[in-house]
Amino acid sequence: MNTNTTLSKGSWIRLNQRHAARTGILLLLLLLLTLPAAVQAQFTYTTNNGTITITGYTGPGGDVDIPGTIASLPVTTIGDQAFQHCTSLTSVTIPTSVTSIGTYTFAYCYGLTSVTIPDSVTSLGDWPFCGCTNLTSVTIGRSVTSIGRSPFVGCYSLTAIIVNPQNTQYSSVAGVLFNNSQTTLIACPSGRAGAYTVPNGVTNIGDEALAHCPLTSVTIPDSITHIGTFAFGLCTNLTSVTIGNGVTRIEGLAFDRCFALTSVYFQGNAPAGGPRQVIDGHKIAGEHIRRTKAGGITLEIDAG
Repeated sequence: MNTNTTLSKGSWIRLNQRHAARTGILLLLLLLLTLPAAVQAQFTYTTNNGTITITGYTGPGGDVDIPGTIASLPVTTIGDQAFQHCTSLTSVTIPTSVTSIGTYTFAYCYGLTSVTIPDSVTSLGDWPFCGCTNLTSVTIGRSVTSIGRSPFVGCYSLTAIIVNPQNTQYSSVAGVLFNNSQTTLIACPSGRAGAYTVPNGVTNIGDEALAHCPLTSVTIPDSITHIGTFAFGLCTNLTSVTIGNGVTRIEGLAFDRCFALTSVYFQGNAPAGGPRQVIDGHKIAGEHIRRTKAGGITLEIDAG
């Protein structure tokens, strides 16, 4: 009788252990099932033709994994301003379902330190990472075919923009973003300091291409024919610029608010646009042009 009683107790204990194990497994499965729903609840979104566009983020920040699907539909777009001013965001993983990143999408995410744009992405809007002051690493995937204005302007910790070498539209030379044929300079990382010589063979410096960079001097080769609007705007450490003899046009405000600029040397004739149009700093009181012995033109600017 005592033996049967003992066995019954042992059986009861084992039964409880099995029940507890099953309960634990069920709870774990329930947690795994509800976790994606909880994560997805941190995103606001719209549905478009069977795809998802993320329009906002309400989560705690930190390391954020953007889901590849929401409500069983693929996430294909991270919309305009979706993460703007999300200062608690430190890193973001973009799923391979995403093909488009909008305008100001991650702008002013001051805590963001690195981002990899996957090979699925084909387009970036205007200023998508503007003002991400702690961003140190950027890699652009092989499928990106369209990049808007000033994608990384104001990212003052960024010293190099890396492009997948298989990309057919864009390339990187010494950390500076160019088109694939390297005839247009698109974006210089805003953490690039000191002297910079634009590579020979480049024909165009794009709008805002070097804006906000802490460069001290720039040499522009003879191959350059065009300098875009605000190309060097707010390069507040820039003191001297040498412009090659191939430049035929400089757009308005190309050197706007370059408060330290004291010398612009044209190796050929002064190009169309005129210095009063292209050099328009608020603290500049006067300016004059004089010919040099080398036959070029030096624009000297007197700071007010």
